Amino acid sequence: MLAIAFDPGLAKTGYCIAEDGKVVKLGIIKTSPKESLAVRLGAISYEIMDLMAWAYLEKNQAKYDVCLIEEFVDQHAAMLKRSGGKAIPSMIKCATARGVIFGTILQETKKIRFIGKGTIKKEETRLLAIDRGIIKPGAPKSIHDALDAYQLLVCAGICK
Repeated sequence: MLAIAFDPGLAKTGYCIAEDGKVVKLGIIKTSPKESLAVRLGAISYEIMDLMAWAYLEKNQAKYDVCLIEEFVDQHAAMLKRSGGKAIPSMIKCATARGVIFGTILQETKKIRFIGKGTIKKEETRLLAIDRGIIKPGAPKSIHDALDAYQLLVCAGICK
């Protein structure tokens, strides 16, 4: 099974791809705040399409089996709506092929399922990822958004 998860954001969109329960690709789509909103959304859209094509080009699979997106509540939703970040989940949905199991997981639910409590510090996530062999100890701190996407796959029972 090939699965992809996204932690959407206008400055950084984290993603994680897993095949048969193992992480095969982890990364971040970055945009510059100096660029216009249209340019930033265009760059994110292009990268999302590239990740969708990766399934076919690298894994010879027409589509992902599962696509997950972190869903924000409260102040995060309001901030994303104002910044144009609300468009990112829509772009992901549009890029996802028909027949793909698609879902969203609330941010708080993800944290509870991942570690058993409603809050987790970024450093805790980093240490868990190192312990699980997802990243190496020297990985840059900017990888946190990608680790948030990894947490979604864990919550859905796709990764351990």
